[in-house]
Amino acid sequence: GTDNPAMVPDNAVGVVQNVVVSQAGGAGSMTTYNGAGPLPPVSNSVFTAGGQTRGVLAFTATTTGSVSYRTTMAADIIADVVGYFSP
Repeated sequence: GTDNPAMVPDNAVGVVQNVVVSQAGGAGSMTTYNGAGPLPPVSNSVFTAGGQTRGVLAFTATTTGSVSYRTTMAADIIADVVGYFSP
């Protein structure tokens, strides 16, 4: 836990993030998921061109702490860890 800036303990089973999609080049969607698994078949968030979309997302944690973000259009992504789930 103390060697990661978000202070998520190593035994966390899930992570909660506040995510903002900003300055998108067009309407699209974003999927946030743990980096160890395959891309889920559905998105977590839908956004419009040039605007900002906010959401709170929860997903399972990985042993490496990796997170993946995938958008269907070019966009800026801002993410903050706001919580976690312990066993």
